[in-house]
Amino acid sequence: MSKISVFFSLLLFSIGIHAQDIEKENVSDSIAAAQQALVSDTTVSAMQDAASDDAEVAEQGAVSDDDAESDDAAVSDETATVQEQDEQKAEEPAQKEVAQKKQKKQKAPKAPKQKASKSKSKMIVPEVVEEELVEVEVPSLKGTTMEQRIGHGMDSILIRRAYETFESYYAKGVNEEMPADSAFLYAYEPWMYVFKRAPYVNATLYKHGLWMWHTLAVEGKTPKVRNFYFKQLMDTYDKRIENLDAINSLYDEEGSNSRFVTTRGDVICEKAQNFLQYNPDSIVQMAWGAYQDNNYQADYNIPWTKEMENLYQMYKTAIGDLGRSTRGYTLAYFVKTYYYRYKANKADSTYATDFVNDYVLAKDLCDFFLDSAKQYVPSDQELTAEDSIRYQNELRIQQSIVDEYTYPQWYADYYFQMNPEAASPEFLNQFFMKKIEEEKNNPGYLAWVLKTLESIGQTEIDVYDKAADYLSAARPAGGGGGGSYSQDKIFFSQAVKNMKEMDFFTAKELMQQCVDACSDNAQKAKYLYQAGLVAFSKGRIADAREYANKSISFNKNYGDPYLLLADIIRRSAPTGGKGVTRDQLYWNLGIYCCAATDKALQAMRMDPGCKNKAQTKIANYARNYYPRSEAFFRGAKEGQRVSVDGLSTTLRLK
Repeated sequence: MSKISVFFSLLLFSIGIHAQDIEKENVSDSIAAAQQALVSDTTVSAMQDAASDDAEVAEQGAVSDDDAESDDAAVSDETATVQEQDEQKAEEPAQKEVAQKKQKKQKAPKAPKQKASKSKSKMIVPEVVEEELVEVEVPSLKGTTMEQRIGHGMDSILIRRAYETFESYYAKGVNEEMPADSAFLYAYEPWMYVFKRAPYVNATLYKHGLWMWHTLAVEGKTPKVRNFYFKQLMDTYDKRIENLDAINSLYDEEGSNSRFVTTRGDVICEKAQNFLQYNPDSIVQMAWGAYQDNNYQADYNIPWTKEMENLYQMYKTAIGDLGRSTRGYTLAYFVKTYYYRYKANKADSTYATDFVNDYVLAKDLCDFFLDSAKQYVPSDQELTAEDSIRYQNELRIQQSIVDEYTYPQWYADYYFQMNPEAASPEFLNQFFMKKIEEEKNNPGYLAWVLKTLESIGQTEIDVYDKAADYLSAARPAGGGGGGSYSQDKIFFSQAVKNMKEMDFFTAKELMQQCVDACSDNAQKAKYLYQAGLVAFSKGRIADAREYANKSISFNKNYGDPYLLLADIIRRSAPTGGKGVTRDQLYWNLGIYCCAATDKALQAMRMDPGCKNKAQTKIANYARNYYPRSEAFFRGAKEGQRVSVDGLSTTLRLK
């Protein structure tokens, strides 16, 4: 019998012991521990793995030595039966090796486990080949064959056969020819053999391995088994990330193999999701429960541990890599992670700084995706049958984007607003002021600060004015200075500053210059809306209405100016007058709130991304609807058309 046949006899023997050990859920923990130790011993000789690595796996699967000693004799008898069957098939060297193992266990069953020495292991794969496989760096695998990626000679044959063995059991588990957990247990040893000797073989090695360890981490029959394979799952993700460029170089970015090409951020996202959902750590599981609870008022006090910090760093790294390819569910988990991180560490100002930065990052990404959905808009023209089908498909795309990113955007805004110490003008002034002084000649950074403060509605604080002044000095409005930075932000920030100083004449001139300097209609609409907000806060209702209407003229699918008009309508309700009764005031207020509701509903129709903000405003307006009990005496019915001072709307009652 050849050396290859001897190797695979021992390989199948170790596979059987490994699967038998983990499948037996009814045996005691001490028996399971002894079996795991036995598996590790047989793996050393059969798989020719590094002895130190095998000892580490054995230590993870074992319980205390005292427990193992009590049932060691029973395990030895069971193992002996399997070994006798193997001895009949193996040649003399293999018989001697197995007999020596058996004799050693029978003579010293209670000896403490010691780290095996490499010199005592008989290497089926020559040591020189092993060293070559470990030391060779493969920066690019494009154009290589599988034979080149798995080595040459004996190692190539053994790796290929081990690969075929693990794929065979993987297929049986996936196709339900065997219970998945049992099939994947049998696949473990040959998969590990390939994984440690040919990590660049292909992407399928990682894809199938991750699925097997995920399944066993979920469906393992004991906590020990689940924890073992959870760690194996995380280790495989790490190795996948480490070898990502080499594996990706094997496949075309476009074509039949493009499905195997992935990014570092995508892999880290998957790892973070599995880390959160299946980590046996009790704090992480508490966080998982909090994340799944959609009751935003629930108060979870999650201690911030090393495990939770690892989760935060994974999401932060993944989003930094993916950027505008980040999925909505990833943003949602990131928002909740950075919120609980800040909540547990409020005493440290460093965490408050990270909290603001993380909020701005999440909000900017959500705003980008929701803005992108506005390209799928209703048409004002009559559509042909073909155009109508295309339009319905576009609406479905729009709705899917809105559904995916509205949720994380809403949570980001909510968590920021419910932490006033981080969102307060005092903190934001302190947060930005020192950095602005350091970067006062950097127009890019100054513009980012202004954009950030505008996005969170903080344009009236001191640091906004300071940044606007420095930006104007760094890039004088209307002047030169070169660079790619546009002048529209300078005009806008100066206009806002003049409005806060109640110089609306100068502010109007600057706003016109801002609009003229900006080439993007969507950005023009945002500038005008922000100007309308400032004017509204200063009581300049007519100017606010003018800016809101101009904003809509540049982008009719931008919902925020509609909501500003709704607030303007609500504030315009009559507050008194000669001969006006108290009941008449309530009636007028109710009518104006109904008209404001109409405008908020229009905002939702034109821009589904503002749905949450619109619904919040509508709920506030509804508190001032005219009472249903009083409407009876007026002869008024809900749903009828009513008007006050030329304002017509549909009557709603409370």
